[in-house]
Amino acid sequence: MAYSAAQADEIKVVSFNLRRDFGPQRKNRWETRKALAARLIEESNASIIGVQEFLPQMRRDLKGLLDGYSIFGRGRLSGKKPQNDEHADIIIKNKEVEVARCRTFWLSKNPDIPSRALFAVYPRICTVAEVRLKKSGRRLRVFNTHFDHVSPLARSLGARLILEQIHRFNQTDPLPTIVMGDFNAKPNSKAVRIMRENLPGYRDVQLQDVYDFLDSVIGNTYHGFKGKIKQKFKPIDYIFVSDDFEPSELKDIPCILVACEAQRKTEREYYHDVVGFPGEFLYAENLEEARLMVIGHKGFLPVEGADVPTAEPSVVRIPLMRGNEPIRKNYCAFWKKDNSGYYVEEIARLLKAQFEK
Repeated sequence: MAYSAAQADEIKVVSFNLRRDFGPQRKNRWETRKALAARLIEESNASIIGVQEFLPQMRRDLKGLLDGYSIFGRGRLSGKKPQNDEHADIIIKNKEVEVARCRTFWLSKNPDIPSRALFAVYPRICTVAEVRLKKSGRRLRVFNTHFDHVSPLARSLGARLILEQIHRFNQTDPLPTIVMGDFNAKPNSKAVRIMRENLPGYRDVQLQDVYDFLDSVIGNTYHGFKGKIKQKFKPIDYIFVSDDFEPSELKDIPCILVACEAQRKTEREYYHDVVGFPGEFLYAENLEEARLMVIGHKGFLPVEGADVPTAEPSVVRIPLMRGNEPIRKNYCAFWKKDNSGYYVEEIARLLKAQFEK
C-alpha cells in the first residue's frame, strides 16, 4: 500500500505480520521462511515496514539478511524473557528514511511501563517513530502495533490509547501520521471504528483507512500460510493515514470562498497570493451556501477557528500545513494616534480577546 505524504513525496509503507512459531510446528517454521520474508521486504520496495510477532531471534535473522535497513523498537516484556519477548518493530530503508526518535509504549492504563490491559492475554505494545524523508526533508510520525487476539475490550483500549498519543504529539509538534498493524479485528469492530471515526473526538486527529481508496474489496489478510484470499472474508490488518495537505496539493480542487461580489477580488488575491491556493475559485454569499457546495463535492472551504461545525458526516476537517507547520493567520488592529481613546482601545481589547479564543 502506498501513502502519498505530499505531492512531491510518495512513500510506500507495508504492514507485515511475520508469524512467530507456536508449539512443535514442522511446516512453515521461521527457519524455513526467514529468507523469503527478507526477500518480500526488499521486493516490496517499501521505505517503512511495520512488523508484528517479531521475536528477538527473528530480529537478529532479518538484521543479517537485510542490507541497507535498520530496525527500531523494544520487546513487550522489555527484555525479561529474551527468547519470547515479542516486538512490534519499525523497519526503515536507510537510503530513503532516517529515524529521529523512537519509543515503545504499552497498550494499557500504564503505557510507560511493561503492563497489559484488563482481559488481555498478553502485554500489547505500539512502537512510534518520528522519521524524516531524505529526499524532501519532510517529517512523519509512524505507529506500528499488534492488538490482543482475544479481548475486544483490550483492542478498543489500544485504539483509544493510540489516538490519545497522536493527540498529545499534535499539541506540541503536529506531523502527518501513519498508523499500521495487526488489529485482530474486522472493519466494523469497535476498535477499528474508534480509529476510523475518531470516536474519542480529538479535533486534531483525522485518520483515513487506506482500504477506502481501493476500487475493490480487499478480502482476508490472514490466511494461515494457505495463500487463499477471498473477498467474502474480512481483513484484520490495517494502515491509517492522517488528513494532512499543503496548499499546492489542492490545485485540482476548487476553493470555495464566502464573499460578496465587492469582496471577491480581495479574497481571491489573499488566498491565491498569500496562502498559496493555485487552483480555481468559487464563491458563496454565506456560510450555509458554502457548506452545501462542499457537501455537493463542488470544492473545499477554508475555515478558521476550531468551533466551526461540519454538521455532515461526509465532511471532514483537514489541517492545512506548509512544510511541517500548520498555516496560521495573524490579525492586527491599527488606528491613528490622534484618534486614540477609551472607546477605540476598548474595541481593540475586545477584538484581541475574541481572536485569541
